[in-house]
Amino acid sequence: MPVGGGVEVFAAPERFNGRIFFGFPIAPTDQTVEGRRELQSLIEKYNLGTGHLNAQISALGAAKILVDSLRKIGKDLSREKLIQSLESVYEYQTGLTPAISYGPNRRIGARGAYVVKVDLRNRQLVPASGWIDVN
Repeated sequence: MPVGGGVEVFAAPERFNGRIFFGFPIAPTDQTVEGRRELQSLIEKYNLGTGHLNAQISALGAAKILVDSLRKIGKDLSREKLIQSLESVYEYQTGLTPAISYGPNRRIGARGAYVVKVDLRNRQLVPASGWIDVN
């Protein structure tokens, strides 16, 4: 998982060990075998780099939700029907992100984050919590 602040964070003084935290919108545990396979297939098919993997995961998840909503609407597409369809999305499993839900008063699909702390000794990120939902 890439570090939001860059690998430079691991050069922090030892006294900060376990005291530096980051929030992440996704975690490897959100990803299914099928979701990873689908993403890898697209990366290979279109010769995409993986330098912006989190953005690619978010974009694929958003595309899957859009395609699913368009399929539900069918041929009689209108702006109002698309909005209504998107607002009915509940606990949608993208295979790459936490479950996504929308509604008339909810325009952000996954509101929350995983918190990880920086382990300076082992130069790794360690989970500090499960998913924390923001209500």
